[in-house]
Amino acid sequence: MTVRSVRSPIASLSRQARTWGSYSYKASEDVLRFDVKPEPASMTEWLTYSVVPLGPDALEIEFRWERLRVAFRVAFDVDGLVRKSLDEALAAAGPTDWEVYVQAARYDLEKGTNLEKALVHASKALQGKETFWTLELKARALDRLGRREEAIPLLVKAIASSRGQAPAAYTEGLEKTLAEWSPPKPSR
Repeated sequence: MTVRSVRSPIASLSRQARTWGSYSYKASEDVLRFDVKPEPASMTEWLTYSVVPLGPDALEIEFRWERLRVAFRVAFDVDGLVRKSLDEALAAAGPTDWEVYVQAARYDLEKGTNLEKALVHASKALQGKETFWTLELKARALDRLGRREEAIPLLVKAIASSRGQAPAAYTEGLEKTLAEWSPPKPSR
């Protein structure tokens, strides 16, 4: 990245990563050009680049040199990128590629979106391979859709399957979830 002029500052990102200075600069190699606003800064002897996270979907790129600071924000469509990647993986997946279906279902459950699709993916994962993970995943998808009565038997099966296979804390977590999901027992 270079800034072309202090009077009318334009940053350019070039395809050519191995050029030094402006000696071999060619505007035709720019991938992106945009205006920037240099700001006064404390003295920095060496040219310094920083990448500062601003949240889960944005960052700030900053560079400092001498008494000048230039920074700009870069935002990403994280959800769009993840969904594109999942869609490509799902399109290429076969019936035994259960891990891909687990990833797709988990992503939608964590985001709280596409819950019906999450259930379809959880079901395909369970068909691909029955494990305590896939049983739990389908149970959680059913629960999120308000179908707890269907979810409880799957969670019970996940607990039984996890004993001796998963860390005790995992099984205990499933048991805690089952207790939260189970209707209260009538008092005598």
